[in-house]
Amino acid sequence: MYFFLRVVLPYLMRVFYRDVKTLNSQKTFKTRTIFISNHPSAFIDPLVVANFQWPIFHFMVRSDVFKPWLKPITWASHMVPIYRLAEDGKENLDKNAESFRAAIEILKKKNSLIMFGEGYTDDVFIRSLKPIKKGPARIGFSAMVKTNWELDILVQPTGINYGHPKYFRTDVLISLGDVIHLKDYKALYDESPAKAHTKLTRDIELAMQEQITYIKEKSLAPFVENIQILTRKGMNHFHHDRSLGLEKRYLYSKNLAKFFNANYTAEDAKWQDLKIETEGYFRDEKKKM
Repeated sequence: MYFFLRVVLPYLMRVFYRDVKTLNSQKTFKTRTIFISNHPSAFIDPLVVANFQWPIFHFMVRSDVFKPWLKPITWASHMVPIYRLAEDGKENLDKNAESFRAAIEILKKKNSLIMFGEGYTDDVFIRSLKPIKKGPARIGFSAMVKTNWELDILVQPTGINYGHPKYFRTDVLISLGDVIHLKDYKALYDESPAKAHTKLTRDIELAMQEQITYIKEKSLAPFVENIQILTRKGMNHFHHDRSLGLEKRYLYSKNLAKFFNANYTAEDAKWQDLKIETEGYFRDEKKKM
């Protein structure tokens, strides 16, 4: 089932997306890597991350997908369930032990995992990143301990960048950061596993922010999007200059968000004047429609 989907889905997805680009991907099928991705669109994200890269993937997915009648399909599709306190109840959390064992075996066999570090998807699409959970760190370090730190298990921060995830013939760019070697955390883990979990999770989060258009103050997301629309240089699905390459548009969008993160202050009258002016412009345009 998995390999059938890996052959068929890329062709279907090339129809769905107008332009696709992957940056800094690993050029090998067999790699012990935990890919930690953002999660801007609930259903399509696993397909996007997996089908435009080489490695053989297994997917850590929420447990409610595993209906009894679907179990043969989910396992054949390389899915591993994850149980969460809020959604599945405290009584089901012990089942994660079996999932963690399965994940460790996957890594030992030199296959890779995809995990969505944010844990859930926003109801409204926003170019940002929620805090990363510690689950990936726990699985990674558990695998290292179980194998006496002899394996070179990697973590690769991953960013999915859509024009807009809900529209047909949109664009998507997958950007992968530099790999993180879990062996490098052994000294810290021996000192304090809790410190190692926190440090790795923070390192992953910072690296993931570098792979996407990361707007630190989420309330500014509409403002940043309006600037992209006006300049026609960014990742906005409806308003962009098609003569610009997808990578250039991605870099503009990412750097624009960085500029806002570093320079925007609500107390600065110039920023407020620009914000009010752009909001007024788009209100007027909406009235004309």
